[in-house]
Order: sequence, then C-alpha cells, then structure tokens
Amino acid sequence: MYDGSGFVQFIKGIAEIAQGATKPSILPLCCRELLCARDPPRVTCIHHEYKQLPLQDDNKNVFFKPSHASFFFGSKEIDALRCLFPLHVAQSSSTFDVLSACLWRCYTAALHRQNPNQEVRFMCAVNARFQPCSGESYFVPYTNSKGEHGTVVLICLPEEGMERFEKELNGMVKIKDEEKTIKLMSNL
Repeated sequence: MYDGSGFVQFIKGIAEIAQGATKPSILPLCCRELLCARDPPRVTCIHHEYKQLPLQDDNKNVFFKPSHASFFFGSKEIDALRCLFPLHVAQSSSTFDVLSACLWRCYTAALHRQNPNQEVRFMCAVNARFQPCSGESYFVPYTNSKGEHGTVVLICLPEEGMERFEKELNGMVKIKDEEKTIKLMSNL
C-alpha cells in the first residue's frame, strides 16, 4: 500500500534501475513489525469524535438536504477576523486558530439548535505531511483570480443553515475600509 509520495519514490527507484543503477538511491523501508497488533488485539482508546451523534429532534425521520459551499479568506478577511479578538489573543493566534474559532461560531449559529447543551462537532481534515510554519493555516491555500493569496474553507450544512452561516460570517468579516463582505466563491 502506497500513498502518493511513496508511489512517486517507487517509480523513481524503478527509473534509476532502468537507467543502469544497481539499486535505487532511496532504499525501500519496510518495518512491518512496527504495525503488529497486540495478540490478542484490544482497543486501548475510544475515539468519541467518530461516533455518530444522535438526532436531537422529536421527529426521528427528519431529512436534511446538505448544502456545500466554499469560502475564500484573503489577508484582509483574516485581519478583519483578528480584530474581533482581544489584542493579546490575536497576536498569539495562528491563522488556523482565528479561522477555526470564527467558523465554529458561525457554524453553531447556523445550526440554530434549541438545546444549548447539545453536542456539536467541528472537524478539519488536514494533510499530516504538510507542516505549516507558525502563523500559517492547515486549511487549503489558494490564489484567487485577482492574484490574492489566501485560504479556502469548505463548509457543509443543512440547506437552511447555510444562509444563516453566510449571514453570520458576513457580519464578522466586514472590512472597515471598503465595507466589503466575504463572497461565496463557488458552490460544489
């Protein structure tokens, strides 16, 4: 089993041997003993984050039509969000921290839950090989059509919640100089 980088390394090794090398410059590493399960196998940690949350509604047959959207955050939008934080927090927070906190606030407002104690989850998929420097983001880096570097965030909510999410987000990201609000980049 290979990931993308492992496959590229394998192909380069084949190419080196095809060009006359006696062995690849980077030798394959196989340490299967590191992955051996206990005998007998046993669960040592329960990952509650992957458990399905129960539907907190009287009508158990409720069907939510999902709505997917992507949002672009450039440096102006990130700065506008940082202004919402106390100065000492804004200075010590990474872009990931700032975006995550603001997206969490918008996300929970969009869900419009009746029960304030209901569990809600917010997960971010990240590339474990990519190790951002301090202040960079784990979200998807992107350059828009104007050449501005920024971050794209993908959001999935029930259809009626997406409108509330956009309204909350637009209220947070108003840029004082231009009174510009964040625009919906595309629907997926």
